Amino acid sequence: MKRTGLYLAMLVGSLAAAHLSCGQTPPATAPTTPATAAVDPQADKALDLLQKRDGTLTDFTSKIRYQVIHGRTGDAETSTGTFDYIKGAADRKFAVQFDQSSVDEGKPRPIDQKIVFDGQWSIIRDVQKMLFVKEQLAPPGKPYDPFKLGQGPFPIPIGQDKQDMLREFTVTVEPANATPTADPVPDPKPDPKAPATLVHLKLIPRNPKGFNFKEAHIWVSKEAELPVQVSLVDKDENVTTIELTDIKINTGTVKMPELQEPAAGAGWRIEVKPYGGGGPAAPATPK
Repeated sequence: MKRTGLYLAMLVGSLAAAHLSCGQTPPATAPTTPATAAVDPQADKALDLLQKRDGTLTDFTSKIRYQVIHGRTGDAETSTGTFDYIKGAADRKFAVQFDQSSVDEGKPRPIDQKIVFDGQWSIIRDVQKMLFVKEQLAPPGKPYDPFKLGQGPFPIPIGQDKQDMLREFTVTVEPANATPTADPVPDPKPDPKAPATLVHLKLIPRNPKGFNFKEAHIWVSKEAELPVQVSLVDKDENVTTIELTDIKINTGTVKMPELQEPAAGAGWRIEVKPYGGGGPAAPATPK
C-alpha cells in the first residue's frame, strides 16, 4: 500500500475520492543509500530541531491554510481555519476546524468541517456534506504517530526521528523563500521577508514506489522550532500545502473539541471503521 500524505483530502471537494486509508502500517521502505551519507549541516540541524521539539512541546494552536493546486488545470481549492495540538503522556492529539473555503480567486464561503484525532481514532464531521466518519488509525494498544511524513494523517513531522527521515528521503536545503517546482506553485510563501528565520528542506523519497508524492518541501521555523509549511508534490504535479501561522506555543489552554455522532435518521451519512480495514463496525447511515 502506498503511503498517503494527507487524510484532509476527504474534506476538499473533488478530492474526496482520492482518500486512501492510512490506518494500516505500511511495509518498511528499503533505503538505497545509508542514513549516514553526508547531509547539509543546515538540514542536519533542522532535522535535529524537529526531533528534539517533541520533548519540549506540550501544546500549540495556530491558524491553518490548506490548499490543493491541481497540476493539470491550475485550479486551486483552499480551506482556512484553526489547528490545535496536545501532547499527552502516551499519545498526541490534534484538531482541525475549517470555517472558510474558496476556489481559485473566488469569494470565500462559510463552511463547518472538523477533524479530530484523539490518539486512536480520527473523527470527521462535515456539516455541509452531512458526513460523519469515525476511523481507527492506531493499532489497538500500540503507539501511533499521526504526524509521520508519508504515513500519518497530518504530515507535520514534529518529533520525527532524524535517522528515519534520512533513511527514507534524500534531504537537501533550498532557498528559504523558494516554493515547490510544480507549476503553479503555492502562494503566499511563508514569511519571505525574514528568510533567516526559516530553513527550507526538500525531501525526495529514496523508494518512489513507497509514497504517493514525489517530493516534499518543509519550511522549518528556527524561532518556533516547528514546521510552518509543508508542501507535497505528487506524480500528477498536484501541489498540496499546509501552512501554519499565528502560532501560540505551550499555553496550557488548548482543548480538543468533542464531535458527537449525529442521531440515526437525521439524514447524515455515518461510517465507523475499526483498525485494519475490516469495514464499518455498523452499517453506514445514508443521507
